[in-house]
Amino acid sequence: MFRYLFSRQQVRPHPALTLVGFFALSVFSNAVYAVAAGNYYGLQVGRSYLKNSDMVLPDDNGNEVLTRPSNNGFGARLYTGYQFNPYLGLEAGYTYYTPSYYNIPNGKSPQSKIVAVDFVGRAITPSYYGFNAYAKAGVAIVEYTQAGLLAPNTTNPGGPDGTNGFKPRPIIGLGIDYDFSQNWVVDISYSRILAGGNVPQANLLTAGFSYHAVDLYCGQFLC
Repeated sequence: MFRYLFSRQQVRPHPALTLVGFFALSVFSNAVYAVAAGNYYGLQVGRSYLKNSDMVLPDDNGNEVLTRPSNNGFGARLYTGYQFNPYLGLEAGYTYYTPSYYNIPNGKSPQSKIVAVDFVGRAITPSYYGFNAYAKAGVAIVEYTQAGLLAPNTTNPGGPDGTNGFKPRPIIGLGIDYDFSQNWVVDISYSRILAGGNVPQANLLTAGFSYHAVDLYCGQFLC
C-alpha cells in the first residue's frame, strides 16, 4: 500500500482542463497588457437616424399633403485618433448619415441630408478582462443640405427648413470596446449630434474596429 502511495506516478492532465487553463491564461494576459499609447485608425458602420419632423408639402396637383420622412438608414464613420494613456484620448471622424426622404409623388425628390466632421475627447474606464467602456464629447461641424422641394430658391431663400451650410453642433457618445490585442480593438457605440437651428438631431448606432499603431510589447506593465 505504502509503496503504491509513494511511488512516482506520471499524472497527465485531462485535455478539457488544458483548454480551460489556456483560455484563462489568454484572458488574463489580455487584461494585463492593455492597449498602449499611440495613434489609431478605425471604421464604424451601422444604423443612422435623423430626427426630421413631418412636413406639409405640395403634391402634383398643388394640394398640400402632410408628409412623413424616412429618417432611418445606413450610417458609417471613418476616424483617427491618439490615445495618450489607457484612460484618455482625442479623436476626429467623418460621418455619413442616410438622408431623410419625403415621399410624395412630385418627382422633385424632397430630402434633407447631413454629413459631419467631429472632434471629440474620449474618456475610458480601466480595462476589465479586455473590455473597456468609454464616453466621448466634443463638437461636430455639420454640413446641412436640402434638395428638391426643400432646396433654397429665389422666392424663399431659406427653404422650408432654412438655409444650407455648415453648422457647429455639440456631439456626445457612449461605447464598449474589446481589446483583441494591443493592435486590434472592436467596439459597439452610440453617438448623437444635438439638434439646433436648422440641424436635426442625428443619431448613429454602430459596430466597428480600429487598428492601433503601437509597440506590440509595450503594454500597461512593460512601458
